[in-house]
Amino acid sequence: MRNKYNATIKVIEGLKNDLLKDFNSLTINQQNFKPNANKWNMLQVIEHLMLAETASLNYVSKKILNPNTLLDKNFASKFKFWLLKMTFTLPIKISRRPKMVTPTDLPDYKNVLLRWDIARKALQKFFDEQSDEILEKLIYKHPVAGRLTGLQMLLFFEYHIKHHTKQINRIKKHKNYPTL
Repeated sequence: MRNKYNATIKVIEGLKNDLLKDFNSLTINQQNFKPNANKWNMLQVIEHLMLAETASLNYVSKKILNPNTLLDKNFASKFKFWLLKMTFTLPIKISRRPKMVTPTDLPDYKNVLLRWDIARKALQKFFDEQSDEILEKLIYKHPVAGRLTGLQMLLFFEYHIKHHTKQINRIKKHKNYPTL
């Protein structure tokens, strides 16, 4: 199981690096372009990804402090995770987003990157330090899918980054997107 955790963390780190490599080549106007007033710009999308991972790590770090309250994975949790995974293949928007993962109006790019790097290192440390027994319990609570295991949380991060990478690509294709 340990190899699955590390492999998935490596995948999400690669997705993050690919996203940021491309993002770093953009102008400030491109980074901050909003398709309309009610949509996020690309920098807000990146801040949202960082906030989601940070909030998730904070949650599971507190949840494991009382291991007697952790539930075992079950058919319902597996099915809900499968449904969550399927939502990422559909052209729908999930609006049940906790305030704590809603980006600010004007995020500071360097601060967002620093915080995401810190969160990612803490995520790796968390998985390195926990036993498989704990990580296979329902330690994470997704706002829509409910309780998930540690691996399911990591897989959610993977699908989440891929989903928002598509969102960023849609922003770049907008007819009013600034050129260099």
